Amino acid sequence: MSNEASNEINCITSITPTLCKLIGISPPALAGGSVLNRVIQAAQSKFGTPYIDKCLVYCPDAIGTILYRKYGDYFGPVLKQTTLAVPLQSVMPPKTPVCFASMFTGALPEIHGIKMYEKPVLK
Repeated sequence: MSNEASNEINCITSITPTLCKLIGISPPALAGGSVLNRVIQAAQSKFGTPYIDKCLVYCPDAIGTILYRKYGDYFGPVLKQTTLAVPLQSVMPPKTPVCFASMFTGALPEIHGIKMYEKPVLK
């Protein structure tokens, strides 16, 4: 198995619609991110179906390209366990609650309403 990466950078809002497609459910109504078709194709290739029964969602906060390039050797053990690496672009402002709300709703800050370092409960 080899890692696949692309020069195309998608937004972190693609995480939720992609996971929803993988598990066969509709994304949240406000989700505007696009489905990462490379992920769906990788599931199809590995499992013979584009659907999965369960998955682990690991979303580390703020592992930027600069850190990845500078400390790439540290990521080696993780990358050996994967078949696909998909770089994603953060939303602005790149603050933890803003980014997590965008990752898990599939919506941009203007839509989900979290635009600064605050921690409201998403519904």
